[in-house]
Amino acid sequence: MVDTMALLRAFIRTARMARNTSRLAAGLPADDEVLLDAPDDRLGPALVAAGRGEYGPASALLA
Repeated sequence: MVDTMALLRAFIRTARMARNTSRLAAGLPADDEVLLDAPDDRLGPALVAAGRGEYGPASALLA
């Protein structure tokens, strides 16, 4: 019974998100039009690599 209630809450939350997302996103630029300006020369390459799925430069920067 407890598992059923947890699934019900998740289902209701997802339905609310789907219903309201289009109104919230109205007027925002598309994801591929957004450009992040990196603050320095070390962070920029790490962000670009992480965007490509290569996490080595980001992990080296955090270490």
